[in-house]
Amino acid sequence: MATSTGWYQGEVEERRTDSGRTSPPRYSRELYRIRPLPNEAVCLWRKSIDNSGVVRAADRKTPMACLRSIFLGLAVATGLLSVATPIVYGSLASMEIHRLTWEREQLLRNAQLLEADEARLLSPERMQHLATVQGYVDPPSQSVYELSRKDNESLALNSRPKR
Repeated sequence: MATSTGWYQGEVEERRTDSGRTSPPRYSRELYRIRPLPNEAVCLWRKSIDNSGVVRAADRKTPMACLRSIFLGLAVATGLLSVATPIVYGSLASMEIHRLTWEREQLLRNAQLLEADEARLLSPERMQHLATVQGYVDPPSQSVYELSRKDNESLALNSRPKR
C-alpha cells in the first residue's frame, strides 16, 4: 500500500477475540512515534573564546631568518648588478661607436661635396665666365707696363736710409 500507514510494520494491530472474530483495529504507540532524524546524535555548542589575554611566545629564530633573507636579497641584487653593469656599458659604448661612425661618414660625405663645389667654383672656365660677366677683361698688351728692379737696388720700402 502506498499510504503512510503502510510504511511501518506493526502500526495497526488486529485484535482477535476468543470467538475468532476480529475487533476494530487498535493503533499502537509506534504509530505516533517520530522517526529518527539524521545526525540526531550530533550536538553543537558555540563557545565564545576571548584571546585578548594571550601573548605570543617570543621566537628568537624569526628575526634572524628575516635579516638573513634581507641580506641574501641584497647580495643577490649586488651580484646581478655587478654582472649586468659591464654588459650595459658595453652596449652603450657600442651604440656610441656606431653613432660616431655614422657621423664620420656624414662629415666625409659633406667634405667631398664641399670639395666638389669648391673645384667647380674655382675652375678656369667658371673664372673666365665671371670675368666676362663682371667686366674683368685682360687689358690689351700696349697698356701693360712691367716694373722691373734695377740690379743692385732694393725696393723703396725695404731699403734703409743711408747715413
